[in-house]
Amino acid sequence: LVLRRGEIVQVNDLEFNPRGQWLATADLKGLTLWPLASKYPLVIRRHEQPLLDVVFAPDGRWLASTAGDLTVRMWPLAGQPPPPGRDLGTGTNDLAVSPDGTRILVGANSRGPTILSPGDEPSTMLEGFRGQVWAVAFNADGRLAAAAGGQFDPSERVIRVWDVASGEV
Repeated sequence: LVLRRGEIVQVNDLEFNPRGQWLATADLKGLTLWPLASKYPLVIRRHEQPLLDVVFAPDGRWLASTAGDLTVRMWPLAGQPPPPGRDLGTGTNDLAVSPDGTRILVGANSRGPTILSPGDEPSTMLEGFRGQVWAVAFNADGRLAAAAGGQFDPSERVIRVWDVASGEV
């Protein structure tokens, strides 16, 4: 299967939904959902800047994206048509979803990573970085969060791991 969408120059991230019927792409033009049974995409409303990362909820009910405009948005995927996306907070670079789908970890350009909620829970900033964080992850049970920094600051070239419940490094 070859998927094409107009004048896409650069795809920044690809993510299959949990059941494998859809492929989401984050690119310089926007967020696109590709039903793998068809060659025609579903283009979701654009961020103001190029998209950097995209991730599905573990149960496939929503999709989260981040972009150069520093927004993190959640896009519900249920309903005909699905409800509009909503802003969850700020961040950029990389996204990770906890295994239970209750938390989204996002990197940032000018501070440490933040845990956002697809629900109405307040966000939590994880302390320890002053500058850019490029990569984030949750462990298999969601108890630990990790982030890597230091692309532009050699003193921050470390990986930090936090206990999510306590916030301790």
